[in-house]
Formats: sequence, structure tokens, C-alpha cells
Amino acid sequence: MGARSHRLAVTGSFEAGDDPFRSPSFLDWLESSDWSPWLIPADMPRLGVDVLRELLDGGQTFHWNRVLSDPVERWVGWISDQAYQLMLDPDGMMLVRALGDGDAKGGENTLTRWMIPESERQSELDCLPWRSDAHLARCIRALPGLRVLRQDPATALLAFIISANKQIPQIKTAHRRLAQRFGESVFPGFNRPPGWDVLSKLSLEDWKFCGVGYRAPYLLETARRLAEDTGLLDRIAMMDYPTARARLMEFPGVGGKVADCILLYGCHRQEAFPLDTWIRRVMTDRYSLAGWTDSQILHFASIHFGSGAGLAQQYLFAWERWQHRQA
Repeated sequence: MGARSHRLAVTGSFEAGDDPFRSPSFLDWLESSDWSPWLIPADMPRLGVDVLRELLDGGQTFHWNRVLSDPVERWVGWISDQAYQLMLDPDGMMLVRALGDGDAKGGENTLTRWMIPESERQSELDCLPWRSDAHLARCIRALPGLRVLRQDPATALLAFIISANKQIPQIKTAHRRLAQRFGESVFPGFNRPPGWDVLSKLSLEDWKFCGVGYRAPYLLETARRLAEDTGLLDRIAMMDYPTARARLMEFPGVGGKVADCILLYGCHRQEAFPLDTWIRRVMTDRYSLAGWTDSQILHFASIHFGSGAGLAQQYLFAWERWQHRQA
């Protein structure tokens, strides 16, 4: 399928300070031959716009921005250090193209693995107690196609240390500043996210300049640890869940909730059940756990939701946010 010829207009997640993203040259570049042909990823469902936006802008990943053109919805962003465009056609069919002149099929396979094949998502869904849990069933029906993305632990560690006590737009701004100042430029204003090898060379002032606030010393120390032991995160990802969680909490600025986010979104460990303000409210209001401690709630989640607790958490979280936006 050839490139679409729609003229694009930038809205949504792009901010006024991001002038390069608003320029006609950037929009023309998105249509250029620098990108592989549009492909339909294998084993992907038809998605609604709300679900796609929740996947790419709902707090799992922070490297995607929305580019709208009528009648399609398009996003541009990064999976690790590879740039992609995603598009939903008017029928909800997903299309993907990758930056570069490499194997287009390989880019499609990477996207499919990151997005989770539909057959795999259905198997994960079948492990949840939606047959006996009316509220969970309601969330799943309202958000068809929602899934937990399969990211890498290095990306997730950076994202969720930055995320503490920040809103999604603030987290995205910090990532954008890091990329613009320290990442490789692939088009003016559109830079590859820097890896921990680059980040390990930053100063405390560099981190602060990028808007990470009090987390700067945590990120500086974490970067230095990973530079000294480049295989550490890969080893942690292979550990059993309690051990991996404990090891992640040895990093500065990583508490239980951040460790669970890293394990769920960076290692696809669905035993993890990140417990934040939203989910505490859900467990209090929807599951009658008022007065329960965090450890008691986590134990309940482990027993009630089983091995898919993380996927259940994603549905509960996304549905609550969706309800809040509709109010």
C-alpha cells in the first residue's frame, strides 16, 4: 500500500513549543520515501480511536505524539530507538510504516511484538476472572483491544523513575527534552531517544535542565550503575517476580509502585499490579476494600486476578480514566 496523500495538521499531544513538528517540512517528511511502505500488521485487531489513544498516550509509553488528518488518525513515535508511524483507517484497521530503508516486514514484526498479537492478548484475557467479576467484564467490554504493551526494561526504567509525582504531559516533556538535547537527530526537531550509555555521561545540571526535578540525582546514579554493569537489567528481567521487584527497588527513586510499572510495562510481567492513586480508589470503590493497606490490596489482587493481575489493572485504570473524561 502506498503512502497516503492527506495533508496533515498537528494537534493534541504536540505542544506550542514544538515548532519543528508543526512545520510543513516535517509533515512532508512523514509522507516521504524515507519511510517504509504502509503495511497491515499481522494478528492485530480493529481498534477504536479511544483505545489507540489510551495505548499510546495513557501512561504506558511516553514517546508517541498524535498527528491528525481527516479522516484518519496517525501517530509518530519510537519503539526503543526505531521510529514508526501508526495509522487507523476509517474502518479501524491499523497500518504501520518504519523509518529507514531496511526490511519493512521486520519493522512490522517488531511493531506486532510490541503491540502484542491479538491471539496472545486473547490468551492473556482468558486467564482473568471476567466471568465472575462484573466490574472487570464492564471494563473489558468498554475498551476492546486494550493490552499491555511489550516494551524493554531500559526504556521503562527511565520512564517510570521520571514519572513519580508527574502527570503524563510532564513526563513526555522531560523525555522530549532529553531527546532534543542528547539524542541523535533524524529530522530537525525529531530526535532518537538517548540510551543509558549516553545518559551515563550527563551531569546533574544536564538532568535538571530536562525537567526531571528532584529525580535528577536518582537518574544520575542509575545511569552510572547501568554503565558499569550493562547486563544488569537483562538479568533482573529473568528473575522471579519477587526477586526482580526487590532488585529494582535497590535503584534510587524506585519504590514498589515504580518497580511494578517497570516489571509490567518493561518486562511484561503480569504478576505486577502497580498501585497508584487511581487504582487505590478503584479497589476501595469497586471492590469494597476501604481501609485496606497497600500490602493487603496487593495480596487481594494477586489472589483475585491471578497471573494476569497487571492486565486487569490496565483495564481498571483505563476505564476509570475514561469515565473521568466523560464526566
